[in-house]
Amino acid sequence: MITLELTPRQFFYIQAAVRRDLEGLEEMAPWEINDQTEQHAEEIRRNLEVGRLLSRVEQEQVVAH
Repeated sequence: MITLELTPRQFFYIQAAVRRDLEGLEEMAPWEINDQTEQHAEEIRRNLEVGRLLSRVEQEQVVAH
């Protein structure tokens, strides 16, 4: 497991970047993909996996006493 310290703004930026990347992949024209259909499909699968992981991120709560 990897632990990252991000501000909420940084985290939301990463989530948005993953969504933008997926939109770009899904909007690619067939001639942009050419004979790389399997690589394109794998990139979409990886993007969806990362999106699911980001939606399950745990947040550490720190309470000062």
